[in-house]
Amino acid sequence: MRNIVSIISTCRIVLGAALLATIAVQARAGQTPPKPSPTPKGFECGGEAITGSGAGFKSSQEESENAAVANWLEKAKAVYDDASW
Repeated sequence: MRNIVSIISTCRIVLGAALLATIAVQARAGQTPPKPSPTPKGFECGGEAITGSGAGFKSSQEESENAAVANWLEKAKAVYDDASW
């Protein structure tokens, strides 16, 4: 088991050194790493937090999930006699 850990550690060091060497070579050659592509329209981050109210919105995520399941189950039982979660 120690041999595997040793090999993994060595590989991480070698790969890290190779990455740094590649970056250094690009910097010397005047190349810059590619810039990330712009965010597609409609996928920008919002400036405000999303909030909600009503039967499905509770103070915690777990309570909200349980409320959603109960609401779904109630509606499903109206359509399907054998509905269950």
